[in-house]
Amino acid sequence: MRGVAAGHSRRTMAARFEVAPSTAVRVQKRYRATGSVAPARQGRPEGSGKLGPHQRSLIAKVRAKPDITMPDLAAWLEVQ
Repeated sequence: MRGVAAGHSRRTMAARFEVAPSTAVRVQKRYRATGSVAPARQGRPEGSGKLGPHQRSLIAKVRAKPDITMPDLAAWLEVQ
């Protein structure tokens, strides 16, 4: 980012770091928007999905019985 700030083009900086120009543009855009070049978080938000609403009870069940099998856990979940 310093190179672009110093007046070099993104294309020049991309060549210097051996990345595609589109990558340099994307990283520069991310830096302007967030102040960081760190990648965005990937994946679903925690607690989403089919089992999200049951997360606490599932964790409690597994902690109470660590050797529970998946079929037993599925059967228990169906009753809940």
